[in-house]
This record gives sequence, structure tokens and C-alpha cells, in this order.
Amino acid sequence: MKGAILPTRSEQQLVHACIDLLRLHGALALRINAGMAWVGAGAARRPVRLAPEGTSDILGLLPGGRFVAIEAKRPGGTLRPAQVAFLAEVTARGGLALCVTNETELCNALKIALET
Repeated sequence: MKGAILPTRSEQQLVHACIDLLRLHGALALRINAGMAWVGAGAARRPVRLAPEGTSDILGLLPGGRFVAIEAKRPGGTLRPAQVAFLAEVTARGGLALCVTNETELCNALKIALET
């Protein structure tokens, strides 16, 4: 349909699609929630850090044991400095670190990573 506007996907939808794709390629893939959550009630209520700041949306292991970290962003989204630092650390240690805006980007990276 010419001129049709497709609905934009949320980052959450992209994260789930990436996890599905990783699993189809035989990877262990886990959704990671960074930031803070509140536990308890009343005076016992307190914040708990879920994961260190900058931790990628998806962490996993590719077949063969290579570590993978994937940050999902909507098109035009930008990485925060802590996210850039986390991905750089993963890369420096030999892992596969990616920021993707769609599944095709992940699929292309996996083809290369799984061939080596």
C-alpha cells in the first residue's frame, strides 16, 4: 500500500525478537533489566539495583561459548555513555557487543560471528 505508515515497534518488541533470533541460532539469551526496583512496603521499602548501569538489554552465550551483549534501540535512539562503556568492555574482552535497531542487523552480525 503506497504511502502507508507502519507502526513503530517498541524497544521491548525488538528485544523479544532479538532473543528469539539468538535462540534460533542456538544461543543462550537472557533479558536483563538494569536500573532500580523498589521492594518491601512502608518503612521497609527500599531500592534494589537490578543490574549495573549500562548493562545491555540482552546478555548471552553463542554456540561455542562466546559472550554476547546486545543493546536494542529504536531507530534514531542513542546510547548513553554507560552503555557505550559496557559494550566497549565486552568487545575488549573478546565478546560480541552490538547495538541494533532491527533483527536484520543482529542476523548479519550473527552470520559473521558464527562463521569464525
